[in-house]
Amino acid sequence: MKVKKILALAFFLLVILAFVFIFYKHNLLDRLTLQVIDHEPIAFNETDNIFFYKDGFAISGQYINFYNSQGQQVDMPFQFDEDLGQDLIINNMTSNYMLINNNAIYKIQGMNLNLFYNTDIPVISITEYGKYLLMVVNIPDEGLGLKVLDLDYGSITDLGFDHNYYFMDLDHTSITDTFLSVLTLDVNGSFPSSKVFHYDENLSLFGVNTGLDEFFYNIFRLPSCSILIGNRRLVCYNVEGEEEWNIENKLTKNFQVVKNDTGVLIYLDQNLSETLQEEYYNGVYINNKGERQNIKLPSQLTNISSYNENKYFGLQHGKVIMIFDRNGNVEHEFFIDEDIKDIYWNQHHPDCFFIINFDDQLKLYSIEREDLL
Repeated sequence: MKVKKILALAFFLLVILAFVFIFYKHNLLDRLTLQVIDHEPIAFNETDNIFFYKDGFAISGQYINFYNSQGQQVDMPFQFDEDLGQDLIINNMTSNYMLINNNAIYKIQGMNLNLFYNTDIPVISITEYGKYLLMVVNIPDEGLGLKVLDLDYGSITDLGFDHNYYFMDLDHTSITDTFLSVLTLDVNGSFPSSKVFHYDENLSLFGVNTGLDEFFYNIFRLPSCSILIGNRRLVCYNVEGEEEWNIENKLTKNFQVVKNDTGVLIYLDQNLSETLQEEYYNGVYINNKGERQNIKLPSQLTNISSYNENKYFGLQHGKVIMIFDRNGNVEHEFFIDEDIKDIYWNQHHPDCFFIINFDDQLKLYSIEREDLL
C-alpha cells in the first residue's frame, strides 16, 4: 500500500510539474518586447501630419517626405497619371482617396494616383460614405461647410441645411454606410444650440435632433444611437432623438472617445459611479446594439486609440504603452525610456508603434517576441 501511495504521489507531482512547465514555457514564448528601429532622425513639427500606406508612410506639412516601413527616407513612391505642376502636400487620406493641396482629389489604385476631381473651394478633410465622398470645406466669409461629391457622377451638392447652421462634426455607422449624422450649431435663435441631422445611405434626411439647449462639438454614430460630446456632458440619444443616458464631466479633462467596428469606448479619468453602492468605473463601452457596459480601465491614460483585433492602446504616465480589451483587461505593457508626446499605430504596419517625443522627433518601435529559451 505504501508503495502504491508513493507511486501515486509521484505521478501527481509529475503532472503538476508538467502543467507548471507548460504554463511557464507558454508565458516565456508569449513575452513581447518593444525594440527601437535604427533609422536616421525624423523631424515631426506641430503642423505635420502622418499618413500610412502599404509600404511605408509620409510626413506632410510645410514639406512632404516619404519613408519605408523601417524609417528610411525614400523617393516619392506614388505614380501620378499627370504632372502636378507644383509641390505636393497631402492634406487627408481615406482607404481609396487622397486629398492633395486642399483642392485635388485623387483615386488611389495601388501605388498609382489618378486625378478624380478638382475643387474651387479649399477642402479640409474627406470622408468616404458609400457612393459619396463627404468634403469639409472652408467657405470664404462663412467658415466650415459640408459638400457632397457623388462618386458615380462626379458632381458636387449640398446636404440642404441653410446658412444659419454651422457645421461642427459628422460620423457614420462603421460596418455598413447606412446612417450618417451631421452635428451643427444653430445660430438663428437667441442662444446658439446644437442640432443633429440624420441621413440614410442615399443622403435622404429622415430625422433631426432639436431642443439640444447646449453646445456639443463631437458626434459618434452607432446603428442604434448617437453620442454627443460637449465640454461638460456626454449624452447618448436613441434614433428617436430621446436622451438615453448621460455622463457629467466633473473635471477639466476632456472625454477620450474611440470608435471601432464593434462599438464606442469612452474614458474619463475619474470615478463615474453616482452612488457609494455603485461599483467604481471610469469608462463606458457601448456596442453596436446600443448596449452599455461600465468598465474599469487603468488610471492616468492618455492617447487612447484603436489597436489590432478590436483592441485598444493607451499611454500611461507618458512612458508606458498599455494594450487592453474592451473590458479593461490589460494584455501587454511596454515601457519606453523617454517621455512620449504622441503615438500612432496603423493596420498597414501592425507590429510597429510610431512615437513622437518632446524633441519633436519621430521614432519607430517594433513589437518583437522575446526568445528566453
